[in-house]
Amino acid sequence: MKIDIENVAEEKGKNIAKIILEKYGTDPRIVHKSFFASFLDGLLNGGFSRFKVKKEIYARSLHEATSFFLNQCDAKFDDKIIEILQVRLKARLQNPKEVKKMNPEEMFANLIEIYVVDFLLEDDLVL
Repeated sequence: MKIDIENVAEEKGKNIAKIILEKYGTDPRIVHKSFFASFLDGLLNGGFSRFKVKKEIYARSLHEATSFFLNQCDAKFDDKIIEILQVRLKARLQNPKEVKKMNPEEMFANLIEIYVVDFLLEDDLVL
């Protein structure tokens, strides 16, 4: 069975971007329960909220990647898929040497995260 990993990542990225936009809108401000967290967020000009949104995006991406490889267990050991993931990530990540240390699920999660950030940038949500 032939799997087009880029189209799968793009589709899953669109779904996660829609969820993030529905949840936070174009301004990802999180209402904090404690005074210290809200003070820190205001001091950092929303940086703390954006960090939490980035963590949520990566967690959702890792969940989607894990579920994909559980459903398609042969894809995890396919050399072509691993090669495609490595090429795409080396071109987009700040530190391409980290790609060699990643397993296929982490590589796929990072690729999904890249697509999510791209779709959110199209909708004027900057993280």
